[in-house]
Amino acid sequence: AFSITLSFDPDYIEASNLDAGGFLSTESGRYMIAVNEIDNVNGQLVFDMTQIRYSDDAPQPREGSGVLIKFDIKLLEAVVETDLSIESALLSNRDGEEISFEVEHGKVMTPGLAPDFSIFLPLVLR
Repeated sequence: AFSITLSFDPDYIEASNLDAGGFLSTESGRYMIAVNEIDNVNGQLVFDMTQIRYSDDAPQPREGSGVLIKFDIKLLEAVVETDLSIESALLSNRDGEEISFEVEHGKVMTPGLAPDFSIFLPLVLR
């Protein structure tokens, strides 16, 4: 399971289409999204998700790396460099025990500030 709160500057970014990134199972009946919120006024995304196991066969606990969330952004200024920051994050195993990790925040840079359009998303490392 995981819970993540991401912040951004609402003067430069408008977010939409927040969804699971595919790291945890999205098989029908095998997951639950507890929170899926976008606040473009205050510049915040909140997403909480867990896998549901009815037996020991599927879905199996995940390990390794992968995409936790995905979302679209619309830049509100033509030329901008702005931060995407993880305000809080929690990863846990199937017993509810917290999994330790490191966070690397991200940036959005538009043409004129970098050779090509670039998005460096926040990263959670274990």
